[in-house]
Amino acid sequence: MEVIDSFNFLIGTWVFERSITDHLTGNQSSCVGIASLTETKSELSDGTLRHGDYNENGELRLGDQVVPTRRRLNYSVQNNWSVKLFFLDGRFFTDLDLRTGSWRAIHQCSEDYYQITTTVTSDNEIYEHWQAMGPRKNFVAVTTLWRQNKCD
Repeated sequence: MEVIDSFNFLIGTWVFERSITDHLTGNQSSCVGIASLTETKSELSDGTLRHGDYNENGELRLGDQVVPTRRRLNYSVQNNWSVKLFFLDGRFFTDLDLRTGSWRAIHQCSEDYYQITTTVTSDNEIYEHWQAMGPRKNFVAVTTLWRQNKCD
Protein backbone atom coordinates (compact mmCIF):
# COMPACT_ATOMS: atom_id res chain seq x y z
CA MET A 1 0.00 0.00 0.00
CA GLU A 2 1.36 3.44 -0.91
CA VAL A 3 1.29 6.34 1.54
CA ILE A 4 1.58 9.89 0.20
CA ASP A 5 2.62 11.57 3.46
CA SER A 6 4.13 9.36 6.18
CA PHE A 7 3.51 11.88 8.97
CA ASN A 8 -0.15 12.55 8.11
CA PHE A 9 -0.77 8.83 7.85
CA LEU A 10 0.63 8.21 11.34
CA ILE A 11 -1.19 11.05 13.14
CA GLY A 12 -3.78 9.74 15.54
CA THR A 13 -4.22 7.08 18.17
CA TRP A 14 -3.24 3.46 17.68
CA VAL A 15 -3.80 0.31 19.73
CA PHE A 16 -0.79 -2.02 19.69
CA GLU A 17 0.20 -5.58 20.56
CA ARG A 18 3.87 -6.57 20.73
CA SER A 19 5.56 -9.92 21.24
CA ILE A 20 9.21 -10.03 22.28
CA THR A 21 11.54 -13.01 22.10
CA ASP A 22 14.80 -12.48 23.98
CA HIS A 23 17.38 -14.91 22.61
CA LEU A 24 19.91 -14.08 25.36
CA THR A 25 17.63 -15.03 28.25
CA GLY A 26 15.14 -17.30 26.48
CA ASN A 27 12.30 -15.15 27.82
CA GLN A 28 9.09 -14.50 25.93
CA SER A 29 7.10 -11.38 26.79
CA SER A 30 4.20 -9.41 25.41
CA CYS A 31 3.08 -5.82 25.57
CA VAL A 32 -0.27 -4.18 24.82
CA GLY A 33 -1.15 -0.51 24.90
CA ILE A 34 -1.99 2.74 23.19
CA ALA A 35 0.31 4.84 20.99
CA SER A 36 -0.46 8.31 19.70
CA LEU A 37 1.19 10.82 17.39
CA THR A 38 0.06 14.40 17.91
CA GLU A 39 1.12 17.18 15.54
CA THR A 40 2.68 20.31 17.03
CA LYS A 41 3.22 23.35 14.83
CA SER A 42 6.13 25.51 15.85
CA GLU A 43 9.53 26.12 14.32
CA LEU A 44 12.31 23.92 15.63
CA SER A 45 15.96 24.93 15.77
CA ASP A 46 16.56 23.12 12.45
CA GLY A 47 13.83 25.18 10.75
CA THR A 48 11.30 22.34 10.67
CA LEU A 49 7.76 23.65 10.89
CA ARG A 50 5.86 20.36 11.18
CA HIS A 51 6.68 17.94 13.92
CA GLY A 52 4.93 15.74 16.41
CA ASP A 53 5.07 14.03 19.75
CA TYR A 54 4.87 10.23 19.84
CA ASN A 55 3.64 8.77 23.13
CA GLU A 56 3.34 5.06 23.79
CA ASN A 57 1.95 3.62 27.04
CA GLY A 58 1.44 -0.06 27.68
CA GLU A 59 1.73 -3.03 29.96
CA LEU A 60 4.58 -5.49 29.56
CA ARG A 61 3.81 -9.04 30.65
CA LEU A 62 6.73 -11.34 31.47
CA GLY A 63 5.47 -14.52 33.09
CA ASP A 64 3.34 -13.50 36.06
CA GLN A 65 4.81 -9.99 36.20
CA VAL A 66 3.08 -7.01 34.61
CA VAL A 67 4.90 -3.68 34.50
CA PRO A 68 3.97 -0.36 32.87
CA THR A 69 5.95 0.69 29.79
CA ARG A 70 6.44 4.04 28.17
CA ARG A 71 8.15 5.33 25.03
CA ARG A 72 8.44 8.93 23.89
CA LEU A 73 9.86 10.18 20.59
CA ASN A 74 9.83 13.38 18.58
CA TYR A 75 8.92 13.22 14.88
CA SER A 76 10.18 15.81 12.39
CA VAL A 77 8.69 16.05 8.88
CA GLN A 78 11.20 16.31 6.03
CA ASN A 79 10.73 18.06 2.68
CA ASN A 80 10.20 14.75 0.86
CA TRP A 81 7.31 13.71 3.17
CA SER A 82 9.47 11.31 5.13
CA VAL A 83 9.94 11.60 8.89
CA LYS A 84 12.97 11.67 11.17
CA LEU A 85 12.54 10.26 14.67
CA PHE A 86 14.48 11.62 17.65
CA PHE A 87 14.82 10.65 21.28
CA LEU A 88 13.60 13.29 23.73
CA ASP A 89 17.18 14.39 24.43
CA GLY A 90 17.57 15.30 20.73
CA ARG A 91 19.63 12.31 19.60
CA PHE A 92 18.68 10.92 16.18
CA PHE A 93 16.95 7.52 16.32
CA THR A 94 15.95 6.63 12.76
CA ASP A 95 14.15 7.82 9.66
CA LEU A 96 10.82 6.55 8.37
CA ASP A 97 9.46 6.79 4.83
CA LEU A 98 6.26 4.85 4.21
CA ARG A 99 5.56 6.16 0.69
CA THR A 100 6.13 2.72 -0.86
CA GLY A 101 4.22 0.99 1.95
CA SER A 102 7.31 -0.47 3.60
CA TRP A 103 10.54 0.87 5.07
CA ARG A 104 13.73 -0.66 6.44
CA ALA A 105 16.10 1.16 8.74
CA ILE A 106 19.10 0.41 10.93
CA HIS A 107 19.79 2.09 14.26
CA GLN A 108 23.24 1.73 15.81
CA CYS A 109 23.24 1.84 19.62
CA SER A 110 26.81 1.59 20.86
CA GLU A 111 27.90 -1.95 19.89
CA ASP A 112 24.32 -3.14 19.40
CA TYR A 113 22.20 -2.41 16.38
CA TYR A 114 18.57 -2.65 15.43
CA GLN A 115 17.15 -3.68 12.07
CA ILE A 116 13.66 -2.22 11.83
CA THR A 117 11.08 -3.02 9.14
CA THR A 118 7.80 -1.11 9.10
CA THR A 119 5.02 -2.18 6.74
CA VAL A 120 1.65 -0.53 6.15
CA THR A 121 -0.80 -3.39 5.66
CA SER A 122 -3.94 -1.22 5.30
CA ASP A 123 -5.24 2.28 6.03
CA ASN A 124 -5.71 1.16 9.62
CA GLU A 125 -2.90 -1.31 10.31
CA ILE A 126 0.89 -1.19 10.60
CA TYR A 127 3.27 -4.10 11.18
CA GLU A 128 6.74 -3.61 12.71
CA HIS A 129 9.57 -6.12 13.00
CA TRP A 130 12.57 -5.19 15.14
CA GLN A 131 15.67 -7.33 15.44
CA ALA A 132 18.28 -6.18 17.95
CA MET A 133 21.71 -7.78 17.82
CA GLY A 134 25.01 -7.23 19.55
CA PRO A 135 26.94 -8.11 22.68
CA ARG A 136 24.20 -6.84 25.04
CA LYS A 137 21.05 -7.43 23.00
CA ASN A 138 19.64 -10.26 20.94
CA PHE A 139 15.88 -10.05 20.63
CA VAL A 140 13.07 -9.89 18.11
CA ALA A 141 10.04 -7.67 18.71
CA VAL A 142 6.99 -7.93 16.47
CA THR A 143 4.32 -5.23 16.80
CA THR A 144 0.97 -4.75 15.13
CA LEU A 145 -0.72 -1.35 15.45
CA TRP A 146 -4.38 -0.74 14.64
CA ARG A 147 -5.79 2.73 14.18
CA GLN A 148 -8.22 3.49 16.97
CA ASN A 149 -11.71 4.30 15.72
CA LYS A 150 -11.92 8.07 15.28
CA CYS A 151 -15.36 7.98 16.94
CA ASP A 152 -13.91 6.62 20.21
